[in-house]
Amino acid sequence: DVDAAAAPAAEPPAGPAAEAPAPLSFPVEVADGRRLTISWAQGEDAHAVADRFTEAHGLPRADHADIVRFVHHAEDLVRATAKTLGAPAPAAPSASAPAPKAPAASAPG
Repeated sequence: DVDAAAAPAAEPPAGPAAEAPAPLSFPVEVADGRRLTISWAQGEDAHAVADRFTEAHGLPRADHADIVRFVHHAEDLVRATAKTLGAPAPAAPSASAPAPKAPAASAPG
């Protein structure tokens, strides 16, 4: 299970520099109690983000689906926030099928 703050640590850029993907970074607390930060380039494939994060932090494969859902949710929040603030909404991430639900498991501590 991945639990995170509701607001992104980085706001999407405005103006001519908006062409580069905005870096997103969120504090998260994983099932074993560690407080980590998950970061990715806006629009990056959520499965690739989850693969990199689980591997980098020794998280169980069962957490992969939760992380993918979190990445999708965070990107939706960023787009909604940009729309509310009147900034151009970043492009939606490339189409990818959502991962099937998997039971969350704690990593060995």
